[in-house]
Amino acid sequence: MYQSGHFFGLISAFNPYLTKNATLIKNGTNANYTDGVSGSILMATDTELNNKFKTEIGLNLINADVLLDMPIGKKSSVQLSARKSINELWKTPTYKQYFEKAFQDTEVIDDENDIINSDDDFSFYDVNVRWLYQVSEVDKVRVNLLNFSNDLTFQEDAIVDGVEEFKESSAEQDNLAASIFYERIWSDRFSTEVQSYVTMYLLKSTNHDILNNQRLIQQNEVIEESIKLDTKYILNAQLTLYNGYQYIETGITNIQDVDNPLFYNKTKEVIRTHGLSSQVGYQSKSKGTNVRAGLRLNYIEKFAEFLLEPRLSFSQQFLNNFTLEFLGEIKHQTSTQIIDFQEDFLGVENRRWILSNSNDIPIIKSKQASVGLHYHKKGWLLSAEGYYKIVDGITSKSQGFQNQYQYVKTTGSYRVYGADFLINKRFRSLNTWLSYSYVDNQYTFDDLAEVNFQNNLDITHSLSFASSYALKSFNVSAGLNWHSGKPTTEPVDGNEIVAEEINYQTANSSRLDSYMRLDASANYNFNLGKKVKATTSVSVWNLLNTENVINKYYRVTDSNTAEEVVQTSLGLTPNVSFRVAF
Repeated sequence: MYQSGHFFGLISAFNPYLTKNATLIKNGTNANYTDGVSGSILMATDTELNNKFKTEIGLNLINADVLLDMPIGKKSSVQLSARKSINELWKTPTYKQYFEKAFQDTEVIDDENDIINSDDDFSFYDVNVRWLYQVSEVDKVRVNLLNFSNDLTFQEDAIVDGVEEFKESSAEQDNLAASIFYERIWSDRFSTEVQSYVTMYLLKSTNHDILNNQRLIQQNEVIEESIKLDTKYILNAQLTLYNGYQYIETGITNIQDVDNPLFYNKTKEVIRTHGLSSQVGYQSKSKGTNVRAGLRLNYIEKFAEFLLEPRLSFSQQFLNNFTLEFLGEIKHQTSTQIIDFQEDFLGVENRRWILSNSNDIPIIKSKQASVGLHYHKKGWLLSAEGYYKIVDGITSKSQGFQNQYQYVKTTGSYRVYGADFLINKRFRSLNTWLSYSYVDNQYTFDDLAEVNFQNNLDITHSLSFASSYALKSFNVSAGLNWHSGKPTTEPVDGNEIVAEEINYQTANSSRLDSYMRLDASANYNFNLGKKVKATTSVSVWNLLNTENVINKYYRVTDSNTAEEVVQTSLGLTPNVSFRVAF
């Protein structure tokens, strides 16, 4: 997926009531998975046939949804979910909070003094379909379809030469993904899986500048197609061999169209990649030793380049309750996001996808290793993990600089090392956990005045504490999230403007204030009849209404002074939901 959120990133576009499992992979990735240097999230729908008709209907202060699970004969079933925002009927306080957060410091809310923005309208929907067909005892087919969209329109009014002018600007994000999966069990030892998918992403905006009589159309489109074959052969009770091949074709198109003065630019890049993978899995008779070691060989046609990527996952149990784990991998990525101008796509979604060109936009390559120690006994889980990672080939235009390097175009790298700690204790009705992370994340850009400085996303300390309590049909939970502030760049005190530009201090030499948020939720399950179950829930995001600054930058005003622009996270945001299943 090249975009996975509603409200331009605030809400997941994956329906939680349809997602059966979600797995986060940070390191030690299977050899049959390809790019994604930051990690992967595997999200799966239910793979078991359903022989009963099921329906769920839900409503909250943001959207309404419906979920249907329907058997078709004895060998097939269809699952359908749909979700739609409800702001056309009622702009709830919760919706207004999300709207203000999503579009703060953009043309939707803030514009020039002579322009009035009105009639803003934002909506979203998503539809997900999954079809299972058990062809025979050894043959299974699965088809998935996902479509979701975000649409924003707003009207700008201004007086131009004594005449009132009206223009409508808009932005839309559309995603369509479809796949077909076929599994065949040839024998007790050998099985194959074939999967083909296509994913399409479109971001388009039409921006009217009334005062300058100008219309700008911007478009970013991604189309990716793939076919993948994986085989599994069980050599014996301890050893399993996995092999695979994958072909991927990714095409990205960017368009800029201006009507005054006339300007049109369209660029399209295509990259085709072949990937061969081989991996061996070992599990000792006692199940105390687990090893997954593999290699992935990628060939990128456009650059005639081979990339060999080893992957390793090793765990060893000892002293009954302890597990030692080693993870390592090398990965690459040929697509990245850049920001050409802060005004891209109305400022709402200012990142656009582009492909590597093996020149000023290199292939991103990562190497990482980690070691962890875990303890598990009688409801206790204690975990400690240290890691080191290097990512090379990043572009400065992809990092979201809003300081002296905002318009600089160069390439570099970042290295990050850190440690994660977790304590989790489960009682009969109470589950509680505490986690802490330490991170040091630093850029290296040889062509910049400051070669080494802190990453824009460097958060040194993170702490979270959460607890949930269940009593029969009632469940309540609360969580506290705290982290140190992100880096920021301040102007030189007393000499903020030089030559009509911001005179900045050393890049990322300052920090925002710490972030702190307390959330709470409760739900109650009850029956409305013999076959009808209901759930009602209440949640509060940022219960203490803490004002958390998540970004700060500066711009030059008409009076040649430095104006501070502050962006904050969601304030106190309640939500109520009601759901029935029958």
